[in-house]
Amino acid sequence: MPPVKRTAFLIFYLFFYILISLAPAPGEAVQNSPRLKPLAEIDKLIAYSEPYNPNTFLEAALIFSGIEYNNLSAEKSRILYETAVFKRFMQETADGQSSGKGNTKQGNAGDGGNTAQRTEPGAAGIKLDKTAAEKILKYLHRHIFKKYMEKQTRIDVVFRDGTYNCVSSAVIYMFFAKSLGFRVKGVRTKDHAFCSISAGGRDYDVETTSPYGFDPGEKKIFTDQFGRTTGYTYVPPGNYRDRSTISDRQMLGLILYNRNAFLTTQRDFISAIGPAVDAYALLKDTESMNRLAVSLNNAASMYGITGNTKRGIEFLKRSIEIYGKDEIGNKLKSNLSKLYNNYVIGLINRKKYDDAFSVLHTKDAEMYLHRDARKKLVVYLYQVRAKAAAGGSAYLRAAAILEKGIRETGRDYRLLRNYAVYVHNAAVEKIKSGDYRAAEMIINEGLKLVPDSAVMRKDAEFIRKEANR
Repeated sequence: MPPVKRTAFLIFYLFFYILISLAPAPGEAVQNSPRLKPLAEIDKLIAYSEPYNPNTFLEAALIFSGIEYNNLSAEKSRILYETAVFKRFMQETADGQSSGKGNTKQGNAGDGGNTAQRTEPGAAGIKLDKTAAEKILKYLHRHIFKKYMEKQTRIDVVFRDGTYNCVSSAVIYMFFAKSLGFRVKGVRTKDHAFCSISAGGRDYDVETTSPYGFDPGEKKIFTDQFGRTTGYTYVPPGNYRDRSTISDRQMLGLILYNRNAFLTTQRDFISAIGPAVDAYALLKDTESMNRLAVSLNNAASMYGITGNTKRGIEFLKRSIEIYGKDEIGNKLKSNLSKLYNNYVIGLINRKKYDDAFSVLHTKDAEMYLHRDARKKLVVYLYQVRAKAAAGGSAYLRAAAILEKGIRETGRDYRLLRNYAVYVHNAAVEKIKSGDYRAAEMIINEGLKLVPDSAVMRKDAEFIRKEANR
């Protein structure tokens, strides 16, 4: 192939490139607080009809890669420069095709080769045939794609340092193909993505992670390299159960999925929420819903693990306010109940009994704590407060606390049992001092609340015997 002539473009973009070279490479910005509202651009994207035009497709790909809107123009200009160079290359190497010679008799698969290849005029007169479609892939691997990196899904980074994965390389191929006028679609398997392009009357798979990935079929050089480089297996068109054609919107959504997954593996649970929020707003399907629920729960659990349980509770409550009408709300409530449980236990362990009591008796706790879990906490709190009050043989004070708990919880058996023990201990103290009348009064009062207590019944019988001696 003849060299690409870049002189005219280089003069125009020289100053722009100097500025870019001085700027630091963009990374995933660590967020201090989770972003629960989707990007404003998503509503606009949803309103557009598919397939998206090249400009819309590129802007969405950059925004989903994490480029902030005020930086979009610079990143987009950078890529459009590369696109202009690419189109010039395609024009200069198209000689010999434009006359229609050479490829005009390639038939459709299954037609015996008797149907003339259907070609369509593309951008700048470039013929949209198999040769041009394959040339796009070779060009990208020669000029843009440098090194496969499984987690590198950001489009801007590909153009910056050449690292790519299956999603970023497929999206870029789709954009370049769209810029020429090709019809191109995304293809997804269980753990991989590539694309399919319509050229000359038939569709071709394009495994964009390999320079030999155009219509891979049985190409040995592709098979040998592809598996070693990516760890994936090519899924041919006939395996419909293992692959699915996806829309432009779904293909762009894979960028968000990958960013969310990468940030999650980095344990940056806060930053991972933004892409998940955007993916759910964009796609509104079961997968995006589940990913968002997991991301929200991960962040809330992280708050709890790092000692910010109260903040995790407030975060999940806010999330439920936004997504409570969706099934996501149900997926969050279970984790919220656990956080409330841990928060109350933490307060109790720090002997902040009044604070724990206040939390347990809020409307939110009654709403979000599972009924049984809340009751167990209330019972435990009364038990702990009674134990703390019983120090110095103040057994009646402890019993009085438990009496309040019994009346609140509906005669919980644990409180009834402990109440009987404290009343027994208080009576024993009086017996030791010979005050049987006071001991009898204590036991009789206790039996009014717990008449079937075996412990207090034995105490009453013992006191009667001792008092009559």
